[in-house]
Amino acid sequence: PTALTATAQPASVRLDWTAPADADLMEYIVLRSTDQEHWQTLHNHVASNAYIDNTAAVGTRYYYKVRAVDQSMNRSEASEAVAGQVTDEPACIMQLPCDSLLDTTVNGNHGALNGSLLQVTGKVGKGLQLNGTTAQFLQLPATIANHRQLTVATWVNQRTSTTWQRIFDFGTDTDHYVFLTYKNGSNNRMRLAIKNGGSEQTVDCKTRLMPLQWKHVVVSIGTGKTTIYIDGEEAASSTGITIKPSDIKPVLNYIGRSQFDADPLFTGYIDDVRIYNYAVSATEAAAIMADNADGIHTTESAPSIVDPIYNLRGHRLPQPQPGLNIIGGAKVIMK
Repeated sequence: PTALTATAQPASVRLDWTAPADADLMEYIVLRSTDQEHWQTLHNHVASNAYIDNTAAVGTRYYYKVRAVDQSMNRSEASEAVAGQVTDEPACIMQLPCDSLLDTTVNGNHGALNGSLLQVTGKVGKGLQLNGTTAQFLQLPATIANHRQLTVATWVNQRTSTTWQRIFDFGTDTDHYVFLTYKNGSNNRMRLAIKNGGSEQTVDCKTRLMPLQWKHVVVSIGTGKTTIYIDGEEAASSTGITIKPSDIKPVLNYIGRSQFDADPLFTGYIDDVRIYNYAVSATEAAAIMADNADGIHTTESAPSIVDPIYNLRGHRLPQPQPGLNIIGGAKVIMK
């Protein structure tokens, strides 16, 4: 392969290259290094001549090479190396419209559904129905929440009043997490909780939420203030949240599932799941609810970046494989 380029994006690095001439190509192998001496295989089944590395850590400079593989499994020499790193500019780094689980941003942060795909009429097109049984939940990429500041926004419609159901839960285990529950077991209010092995820090909303109605929920975790917005209005805030998502480095990132096995799965509807790598303002939270891009840091929507062979078909999907730019069988390649 020749003419390899690395384009910096808010939460990823996009690679493009020129295919070898007159080759009976089957696939490509993407290699990555931080020192140009020790190389790791980032992905060994890339089907086209472009790739999105959305596992790149903020602040790290990477080097990339690409090899071609032909139908006889012969491997070419590696291309010339190029350098790249994520920009970490304030942006929407993932948006799942729930008509599908494909990220509409340039970062390729697709979701994977564990369980059967059930859809309902949502707030913006189709919504995702989680039935609270049969281990049904949505899993997000392992690096999606590893940021110092973080905003999670979604439409949610809980269909039962059971406590401790999770809207989202990002963590590594039962001592390291950041979660939002629709109804906690202490005062029956929405609660944001974050823990990094020590004491849990929490923010409770001022009023209780009733199920069976659509609510737009935004959790904005900043360096000085953490805020919960409901339907575009501030519902709770705290300046006492000192733990940041990047302290936890969460890799088990769920919509509708808890890190605690005893907690119930979410029963209800989810629509338009968005994640931002910064803390949005009150004005921006209201604009997200209105589906208005004005005033919101965002990126140009990407074309389809999932091979149709690997599209989600409503059946149980395999778990994401560590180290690969793949989630739940959705192979991340540019078309």
